Amino acid sequence: MVSLRSLTACRRPALAAVRTAALSTQAASFSPSPILLSYGDGFLGALGTGGYEDVLTPTPLPTTTNLSVKEISVGWAHAGFITNGGDAYIYGRTHSFRDVIRSTNMQRVLPKLVWWMNSFTRARGVDTLEPALLELPDGERVKKIVCSTALTFLLTESGKLFTLGANGYGQCGIGEEGVSVQPPTHVNIDGDEIVDIAAGYQHGLAVTKNGTVFSWGKGERGQLGFGTGNADAPQELIALKGKKIAKVGAGFNHSCAVSEDGELYLWGKLLNPKGKTESNGDQITPRLVRTSDAVKLFKCSQFHTTFITGECRL
Repeated sequence: MVSLRSLTACRRPALAAVRTAALSTQAASFSPSPILLSYGDGFLGALGTGGYEDVLTPTPLPTTTNLSVKEISVGWAHAGFITNGGDAYIYGRTHSFRDVIRSTNMQRVLPKLVWWMNSFTRARGVDTLEPALLELPDGERVKKIVCSTALTFLLTESGKLFTLGANGYGQCGIGEEGVSVQPPTHVNIDGDEIVDIAAGYQHGLAVTKNGTVFSWGKGERGQLGFGTGNADAPQELIALKGKKIAKVGAGFNHSCAVSEDGELYLWGKLLNPKGKTESNGDQITPRLVRTSDAVKLFKCSQFHTTFITGECRL
C-alpha cells in the first residue's frame, strides 16, 4: 500500500507505478493532485475502466475524479483504495483466484476463449469492473486496505478488521471455510484494537495495540507460525508472545514481523537459490533475523523480504 505523503514529498511531481508481490497484471499510479490512474493487461477486467481492454499508458479512472484518494493496494487481479473520508472502494476479480490463474494461463494461447469466459463470469456478478464502494456497518471508517489474491482486508480507524473474498482455506478469518465471503465481514480478534494487518497468498496476519500477533488461513508451509495446519479463525502466535510486535508483513507463503525495538522475525516458506535443503527448509515458527542495527522499514514480496536498518543499510 502506498501513501500519498511519500509520493508528494518529492521536490518535483512524480508518477509512481504500484504492484503487489503477487505478480499483478495491472498497475495503479498517483499524481500529486491526486488522480487515480491505471494501466496494464485488461483481459481480467482488473483495471477499473469498465471493460477488458489493455491500457498501455497510465490513464485516469473517470469514476474516481471526484474522490480524494488517500492510499491504494493492488492484488493479483483486483485493486482497492481508500479516500480521505475513510471510504473503501474495490474493482476487478475480487473473489475467485482459480479463475484468475486459469485465465492468465489460457490468455497466452486462447485470448478469444478468455474473452468469452470474462463475459460469462461478469454475467454471474463475479467482476466489479469499475470502483465499487464497500459498505461497512455503524459508519466505520477505513484507514488501511490490503488486496491479495481474491482477498481484501480492511482495517478501520476504530481498530476493527473486516474481510471479503475467497475463503477456501479460511483466509477470511471468520471461523469457517467456504467459497467466498461477501459483503465485508467483521473478524473477531481477542484483545486490544488492531494496529496493523497483512495478507499473503491465502493467509492473513494482524497485530494488536499491545503487540500481540494473530494469524489465520492456509498454513502448509509454516506461514502461520505454529505448524503446518490451516486455521479458519485468528490464532495468537505464541512464539512471539511478549515481543511487543509493531508491524507485520506477508509474502506468497511466508510472513514476517518487526518489534518495537526493531527486531525482525521471519517464518514460512524459506528457500535459498539452490532450493530446499536440510538447513534451509520451511520455518514453521518465527526465527529472529540477526541484523547490525534495528530494522526501520521492511517490505515482503512474493518470495523474499527486503528491509532497511537504522544505519540506512538495505
